Amino acid sequence: MERSIYDPDIIELSNFVKQVVDDIDSVILIIDKLLPEHAPTEISIRLRKAWDEAESNKSDIQKYLSRERTQSQYNWFVRKLQKAGLTGQQLKLKLFVWKYRRGQIERLREEFDGALTDGNYNIKNVLVDALKIYFGLVNHILKSMIFIPGVDAIDEIKGILENILL
Repeated sequence: MERSIYDPDIIELSNFVKQVVDDIDSVILIIDKLLPEHAPTEISIRLRKAWDEAESNKSDIQKYLSRERTQSQYNWFVRKLQKAGLTGQQLKLKLFVWKYRRGQIERLREEFDGALTDGNYNIKNVLVDALKIYFGLVNHILKSMIFIPGVDAIDEIKGILENILL
């Protein structure tokens, strides 16, 4: 007998993946405004092309998380999530801090959007520093999910994006 997963933790993880992919996408859209002055413009072009390939993993990850499983497959999957700290209170803590940091980024982007367009480097540095903290937190959660097919491709692009922002 196959079992569909309606577990709230798994739904939260699926939502996390969707939002992180959207967040990476939105940063890549403004990457030219965030790059250091000395960075070659080819970086943003290559980053966009690589992201176009990696982004397709989002739907694969979400399908994997929500697919139907036999009871033994479900039990195995839940044990993997538990060992990775992706259930219960551990997951709630990770997602709470992630949402808090994400809210900070959203407020900074809204507040500083015009200043970024004007090339204000102090504002840019504040946003880049906040993005580094945010992506560092995302990194912890994605590393816990690495056993899920497709997560590694998204994690790799996120890591490269972090490195570009240095």
